[in-house]
Amino acid sequence: MSKTIYASKRKLKAMGISLDGYPSAGPNPSITGMKKLCWGIDAYVVKSGSYIYKVPGDLYRRIRGY
Repeated sequence: MSKTIYASKRKLKAMGISLDGYPSAGPNPSITGMKKLCWGIDAYVVKSGSYIYKVPGDLYRRIRGY
């Protein structure tokens, strides 16, 4: 299962979620590269705009709608 989701800034704002405090990479980073080299292959990643963010599993599931 892929642990990367794409969420628009508008969707995150409507949900009341800010990704400012989480580790990020960008603009336009390699998701695979960041997971392999920095965050670990099992990291939960949210792409929003041109940045990617490493988030905890509970926030990932919330954004995804679980």
